[in-house]
Amino acid sequence: MNYLYYHLKIVSKFNCNCFYISLISLVLFSSCAQIVNPTGGARDITPPKITKTIPLNKSININLKSDIKLSFNEFIELTNPNEKVLISPPLKESPTYKVSGKTISISISDTLKANTTYTLFFDNCIRDITESNAIPALEYVFSTGNSIDSGSIKGSVFNAFTLKPESQICVMLYRENLDSLPLTTKPYYLSKSNDQGVFLFSHVSNGSYKLFALADKNNNLIFDQFSEKIGFTSIPVNTLDTTSSINIALFVQVDTLQKVLKKSVIDRGKILITFKKDAKKSKFMLKGGDFNQRFIQEFNTNCDSIFLYDKLSIPDTVTIYVNDDNLKDTITLAPSIERKVSKKMGNSKSKIGIVLLNSRDLFKSTQIITDEPVKSIDTSRIKLFLIDKDTTQIKYTISPDDLIGKKYNILFNKLPQKSYFMLISDSTVFGFNHLSNDSIKQTFTVLSEDDYGNLIIHVDNKNNKPLIVQLFNERSELVSSQLTSSSKIDVKWDNLLPGAYQIKAIVDENQNKQWDSGDYFKKLLPEKIVIFATPIQIRAKWDIEEKFVVD
Repeated sequence: MNYLYYHLKIVSKFNCNCFYISLISLVLFSSCAQIVNPTGGARDITPPKITKTIPLNKSININLKSDIKLSFNEFIELTNPNEKVLISPPLKESPTYKVSGKTISISISDTLKANTTYTLFFDNCIRDITESNAIPALEYVFSTGNSIDSGSIKGSVFNAFTLKPESQICVMLYRENLDSLPLTTKPYYLSKSNDQGVFLFSHVSNGSYKLFALADKNNNLIFDQFSEKIGFTSIPVNTLDTTSSINIALFVQVDTLQKVLKKSVIDRGKILITFKKDAKKSKFMLKGGDFNQRFIQEFNTNCDSIFLYDKLSIPDTVTIYVNDDNLKDTITLAPSIERKVSKKMGNSKSKIGIVLLNSRDLFKSTQIITDEPVKSIDTSRIKLFLIDKDTTQIKYTISPDDLIGKKYNILFNKLPQKSYFMLISDSTVFGFNHLSNDSIKQTFTVLSEDDYGNLIIHVDNKNNKPLIVQLFNERSELVSSQLTSSSKIDVKWDNLLPGAYQIKAIVDENQNKQWDSGDYFKKLLPEKIVIFATPIQIRAKWDIEEKFVVD
């Protein structure tokens, strides 16, 4: 109060307006210390809740004369309804959706089928506008008949090769039993797999159906692109079988028409030809010469691209004829003319890349791996030393380990727990394009027998079918592969480096020693793959035994 009195006394010397201004300022100043920020409440994490539907959910004898309306307890938004709202059975024309405040209006212009149960499934697309909390799944059902269908079919979709779940895959039911169904006809019922690959059909009319799964890239519910993965069941599925869960293996349909997609000179003396599908059966001819005398061939992992390395490396233009069943094509390129590369693309290759592998491995040869075929190696420029009390140069031999000249074994008496130094000088390895390598220096210590572990797999082949049993390391690289057709057999791998390994078995139905994908047109399912339940941990000086059941 003393402070206020003193202040009022001073301001009395001024006019009345100044007095009021000063008084207001004093009150505001005195109040500032009492102002605090609002603490707020907990963040809203609850998705909207439906409060009303017109017509009522699961209504019967519906004859839609107006829009379907779904109302919620808060303001909402609807995202990507044409992709995220599944309608089963599908309609010829997509409905129109309108959001107004807390209500979604759905206008259906199609004539609905009589005595049919319709399901609208909203897949994670309705959310509140404040915190974007989405309803994970919302189902609205009505029937044009006098009952709601109660049949159901459940299952999962997985990748036929990796066995991993496939999400957001269209799963389709057809009443008709026609071979052309997914090619020409839209399904009668539609579902979609979730993040775990699981799908569910509910409110389905009881009966037997053909079942397909499709990675529908163009959203037309038709299998019209070979790049769209597809899966199917070999026998019809039935709604009366409520205990079974149906597994669908998704695969890429082999394209029956071959085509050259791309051909180019990617470096001096190196041609790349990319095909539409596997090109292992492709045959090549060289106009005016012997193709095999002129070029070295190398396929990529998928065998749908081939690299051609020019062994002559002369500045001419070549014409190559390609023949592969239905394909006949002619390619004209100048493989060994120096490429003109723009600054944007960078400079052309100037060196041959080489690496050393398996240096420390006691049971494997040290290898030189090059990034293109080698024409010659000057072995006098490769030096190998044993590092002991004295550093001693030791002898070695080099032998090729492939058919195209990119892998070479360096053979010498590897001693456990001994250290070595290897020098590969520059200009040691020469390619057909006259390029050579930079120098490499490497010091390494060889492991001992105690650094390795062994693995024995007791395979129980229930169906006694031919198997390919494969071992993969933790980088998913194939370590070894063994063939067997016995019902019970022990598969053994010795001298494995410590780490996590995965066992995989391929049921080789056609006995061609490789995994084969499916073919819908031939009604062939992908060859079955069985993966051991968990990775196997190999430890040094341990012998691991596991039982692997393949049924």
